[in-house]
Amino acid sequence: MDRIRLRRQTIIMICTTLMMSSTTQAAFTFDSNGTDADGAWTLNSSDCPSINTPIVLDVGSSGVKQFSSISIHQNCRVTFTPAGGSFDSFSNPVRLIVSGDVTINGILDLDGEDGTVSTSTSSVAGGQGGSGGFDGGRSGLAGASSNPGGSGYGPGGGYGSNCSSAARVGLIAPAASNIRNQLLIGGSGGGGGCKYVSHLAGGGGGGGGALMVATSGTIIINGTITALGGNGGYAYSSAADGKSGSDGMVYLIANRIEGSGAIHASRSVVETLDYSGELTSSSPLSQIEFQRLEHSLTPAAQLQVSQIDGQTITTGAPLILSAAGEVTLQITSSGLSEGTAVEVIVTNSRLYNKSTATTNLDVYGNGSVTMTLESGVMSVLTYVTEGS
Repeated sequence: MDRIRLRRQTIIMICTTLMMSSTTQAAFTFDSNGTDADGAWTLNSSDCPSINTPIVLDVGSSGVKQFSSISIHQNCRVTFTPAGGSFDSFSNPVRLIVSGDVTINGILDLDGEDGTVSTSTSSVAGGQGGSGGFDGGRSGLAGASSNPGGSGYGPGGGYGSNCSSAARVGLIAPAASNIRNQLLIGGSGGGGGCKYVSHLAGGGGGGGGALMVATSGTIIINGTITALGGNGGYAYSSAADGKSGSDGMVYLIANRIEGSGAIHASRSVVETLDYSGELTSSSPLSQIEFQRLEHSLTPAAQLQVSQIDGQTITTGAPLILSAAGEVTLQITSSGLSEGTAVEVIVTNSRLYNKSTATTNLDVYGNGSVTMTLESGVMSVLTYVTEGS
């Protein structure tokens, strides 16, 4: 049933990036270019009177909020909406652009949801991904025979159980480039378990979300930022169990970063001129990457796919293609030089294939690639290749 739907449309997700700008080499500082359009975001003890008080921040379809400053009290547990991504919808990563200081004493929670377990006569959907992440696969459908589980969504969505072998965990997308053109993308969903007749089956866990915090000031973290994948639904049988979603990504950029808090994600990048913190991570598959801001960075460098077959892409909105086949992707950039090598990777979360193409930017910073794509939920990733 899912495959029939998948032949009808393709959803293209465009991952855009924010780059850093510099003043002069003699007095380099990072400028987030924030607009302060959303004012100061302050949560204090009156907003969060008890531990883990739930707070929801709606970041809209773009995922971007422009704050003058951020202060999160230690009792607050902040989640974000919209969240998750599946066949016909997706959420963008959360991007908090700040001109002043950022203090996080509470919890910023972008974890994927755990998969649940069906009854003997029903099926369940997979856990929802965090903001910028992808949903887990459904459990097998109830019926008179054994039915395989659905596969997790996202570029690394885990296979659903085929009833003779177990489902697979979700995997994260490819790493980013060497010029700090960081690919911001959340984790993929885990596969769902097989539904045997009159037995239970688990849905796959949702993938962890993705978060960028970029500020011209200081980031102080004595709380926690978490973007872990959800657990699969446990149905007491390896082929019937759902599998976990993959962890997501956290990217912090500031002139100074300090604090003794924790970051839990598959990939955590901390980029600063002055690091005096003791940040830790409990994610078993990841360590925090510390990178020093460099004045040699190209100001305001950006890279994105702007058109597909002549149709302009609106950032943050899905693009529906009428059919599978050969398509041309137009690439635009700013702040990148002629001849820069760019790689485009298109991954299909349901058919488990990946298409890769490369091009070199022309004198105007533009390029194009032609690829043959199947129908299904796609993620389009563009980044500068190593050595450029």
